Amino acid sequence: MTKVAEVKDEMVLIPVPVRHYWLVMEALHKAEHPENQGVLEDKPWTKEEFLRLSGLILNGTSFISPESRVTIVKLFDMTAANPEGAVRFKEVWTNAGRSFGAARLDFGGLTSLVKSVFHRTNWPVAVKRGKGTMLYQMRAEYAAWWKEARRDSSAETE
Repeated sequence: MTKVAEVKDEMVLIPVPVRHYWLVMEALHKAEHPENQGVLEDKPWTKEEFLRLSGLILNGTSFISPESRVTIVKLFDMTAANPEGAVRFKEVWTNAGRSFGAARLDFGGLTSLVKSVFHRTNWPVAVKRGKGTMLYQMRAEYAAWWKEARRDSSAETE
């Protein structure tokens, strides 16, 4: 019988339905990083946490594909442009040039990032169920921080 240590780096291909991709990625991340396990919190974001998250979103991270990044940035841009106002899910995915299903997967990446890196259950964008859709809102304080992060990100690329 082969020992686990002997096949440590051997790769196995397993077909995974796209809708379950982020669940599998999250499970693999948990298995590889058991030190990050524990109680997830639902609490307000500090400015330091928010700017760290913003940097990961704007500059890229392994939790979010480049395509997903477009959708997440669009969500943050749209909700920050209208603090305390509601933005519909369809507005986000159509403005991002994504399909309904792709945008759902994109938001799964954001959820994985928030859970794994920040050990929390809540995004800095509030999610509410509306009539037949999801509605997204960002607090005015967070909107100001996002605009600051976007300015800083733009200045770095110039």
